[in-house]
Amino acid sequence: MPSLDEEILRAVHDLTGIAVLVLFGSRARGAHRPDSDLDVAVLPDTADSRARRYLQADLAVKLAHLAPEGRVDVILIDEAPVDLRQAIMESGRVLLNRDPEAWKELRVRTMREYGDSEYYRQQYYEAQKRRLERGELSGRSAKAIESLKRVGRLSDELRSFRGVSRERFIHEPALHHLAERYLHLACESVLDIAQHVIADRGYPQASSYRNAIEVLEEEGMIDEDLSARLQRWMGFRNILVHLYLEIDHSRVYDTIQADLGDLEAFAAAMSRFL
Repeated sequence: MPSLDEEILRAVHDLTGIAVLVLFGSRARGAHRPDSDLDVAVLPDTADSRARRYLQADLAVKLAHLAPEGRVDVILIDEAPVDLRQAIMESGRVLLNRDPEAWKELRVRTMREYGDSEYYRQQYYEAQKRRLERGELSGRSAKAIESLKRVGRLSDELRSFRGVSRERFIHEPALHHLAERYLHLACESVLDIAQHVIADRGYPQASSYRNAIEVLEEEGMIDEDLSARLQRWMGFRNILVHLYLEIDHSRVYDTIQADLGDLEAFAAAMSRFL
């Protein structure tokens, strides 16, 4: 039986535009569950934005059969935050390297940028340790902060679909499937932030996904209007997760065109507290 590495390479062998392909996350570490996503990072061989997005979408489609329910997360590694880049390079597994020089340059850049931020990471960890030793709630969940960064990344990725025509978006599965995956991850990130903040600050236990948003409103972290909009996102999240075959791709397109500001407003509101 072929290994996962072999199956990935077989699936992408005819794709052009890949300089480096890396498997990372729980599947690279051998710590995955049967329902774990498939996480891959790609270094494209071009700086052209449109070509890079198409490569990202093509990879997600090519690898969908190797992940439960097609849950493939494709990261453009040279655009990723330095913490994520460092983690990928520490524990990921390079499956394909067609441009060793470009990979070496990215590794050097990542080591330098990660080293530059060491002082600030250490200050943060020490402050967290002091709060825990005093028995205080920090109000600054590290997981919530990471999810907040993810919301920003996903908003940027989703914004790139705005230049695609409605007809093309609806009729090209590689485009609408990738966009729907990003929307799902954005919803999950909003939930992660809400749930970790509630637990970290000792707020009342949320009884549902919508209620988690309501708790943030009741505690004065977001206003009533944003709360109502985010609760509609939670309803949309349930469609993406549970009614996948019934998704209206035209509605997804409209959401990307008109409603990404909700994610950005939430990120801005939460950043004041995190």
